[in-house]
Amino acid sequence: MWTTICLSSIFLLYHIINTTELKNGATFNKPEIKLTDPKKAEKIALNSRFTLMCSVLIQTIHGQSPKILYSFYKGDAREYLLSNVTSNKEQCNYSVESAKASHSGYYMCAVRIGNETKESGTRYISVTGQLQRPVLKINPTQLVKGDSSNLTCEASYEIPSLKFIFYQNGERLGDKIIKDKQFAVYRLQEVTHDGATNYSCTVESDDSNSKSPKSEMVQIITHVPVSNPVLNFKNSSVVQLGRNATLFCNLSSGTPPINFTLFLQSKSFSTVTSNTQDAVFNVSIIDLARSGEYKCKADNRFSKTGKYSNGINLTVIVPVTTPKLTVNQDSLRITKGQEVILYCHSINGTSPITYDLFLNNICLQSITEHHGNRSTFHVLINETKDIGEYKCKATNLNCKYSNGINFTVEAGTAGCAEGREQRIR
Repeated sequence: MWTTICLSSIFLLYHIINTTELKNGATFNKPEIKLTDPKKAEKIALNSRFTLMCSVLIQTIHGQSPKILYSFYKGDAREYLLSNVTSNKEQCNYSVESAKASHSGYYMCAVRIGNETKESGTRYISVTGQLQRPVLKINPTQLVKGDSSNLTCEASYEIPSLKFIFYQNGERLGDKIIKDKQFAVYRLQEVTHDGATNYSCTVESDDSNSKSPKSEMVQIITHVPVSNPVLNFKNSSVVQLGRNATLFCNLSSGTPPINFTLFLQSKSFSTVTSNTQDAVFNVSIIDLARSGEYKCKADNRFSKTGKYSNGINLTVIVPVTTPKLTVNQDSLRITKGQEVILYCHSINGTSPITYDLFLNNICLQSITEHHGNRSTFHVLINETKDIGEYKCKATNLNCKYSNGINFTVEAGTAGCAEGREQRIR
């Protein structure tokens, strides 16, 4: 009798304890999850319908039906919530109208009554086929070198957990495994390449071997600020007055169109817009003011400020005029052994000027004058070979020949000749 009383007391105490834990006075066992159609045997055809049922056995003291919260999850650790349903029945269904490959994986359910929650075991379901093609979105798609951008791969028809794979020009760029979302974001940090780059993505089911085709390609255009230009002359830095000087301004990098400006002595001289990374400036040398330091500046709409080149100096040369050859005496009659002084003079011409004296087209002497436009030649006419036509030539960038001079040699006194010969010796 006492045994019966004790057992009855223990049973009553058990119910009192559970009633205390659950304010609605209900107790329940561990829920179970399964397919409602056992013929599917966990092998689901693509695009077919399947239903999961979560069931639980509930006991109540007063025979009342408690409020039950059913939660359906994909994943063996409640990674992705599929549905929450409130009911007072001991079973609840979750249906998928069109099965996708990403529905493959583990499923479980949880039951909550009052403050207590219990989870079911897991049920694996396999759906044949491949995942649908994802959509890649990029923001922004127009960059300046050094900027960043976000690549978002969306698989809105698929069920996590999903593995997102990003590609750059067909090469694998990086992976993202997402447990609870249908998209992934890949951050491109400080883009260094320039021009057009193609991106795409694919999706794989983290719970199976199913994968999707690649998304449509999306292009990022990376624009490049201008580098410091380099300025050079086409030929020489010395140009003759009246001719043209050609200057090249070149960049190693920079997205066209590019504005090039040529400066002379820090003043804007000429501007060219180019669809390449170089510009050509043709400068007409109309006066000596075109001499001086030239620089070029490059700028495009992706540069914060323009960039300047090195400075190069252009020298404008006034060509020599036809020189005049004169002698230091009124007459061209001389005596044998006499020294004559010849002057070669060019009225115009930028120094230095080189003067050459010729006798019968053979150069006798050469003098370079760094100041002034006249050169002096001393000639001793002592032998027959010293007789003939004398001419001079003036040269800076070009050259000009003078008139010719011919001396007539007259016989002098013997004493004078002998004295001259002695002086020469």
